[in-house]
Amino acid sequence: MTYLSIARCVVLGLVWGLGPGAVLAQDPAQQLARGEKVYARRCAACHGANGEGKTAPSLVGPHSHLSGYGTAEALFDYTRRVMPADRPGQMHEVQYWAVLAYLLKENGLLPPDTALESASAPRIVLDRCSPEGAPQELPC
Repeated sequence: MTYLSIARCVVLGLVWGLGPGAVLAQDPAQQLARGEKVYARRCAACHGANGEGKTAPSLVGPHSHLSGYGTAEALFDYTRRVMPADRPGQMHEVQYWAVLAYLLKENGLLPPDTALESASAPRIVLDRCSPEGAPQELPC
């Protein structure tokens, strides 16, 4: 993305009423790829290479506690405040959204072709067993 393209996005965001902290929609596939890389670099040491848990709780599979947050928005709020454990809140907002998109996909909780962001997160229910939840790829 060139400097001119970034400037146009900022101007359009301001025209559309997005605040300076808003994150414009990301391409879902790129977001998932970014999330996998950030997870490997910033999360895997404690949560395991595959989210299975190590010195911190598991984040992937039937024993993960992601559904306890209710929505992707609540999970984002918590994660941004307390993770990574050694430097809470130090990642860029785009990185938090990407990691969470990757984890939700791995748990079958991210609807197909969805970019996880402030606009979509409140509508994403983190309950595999709920009729409103995502497809049930893992057992309830």
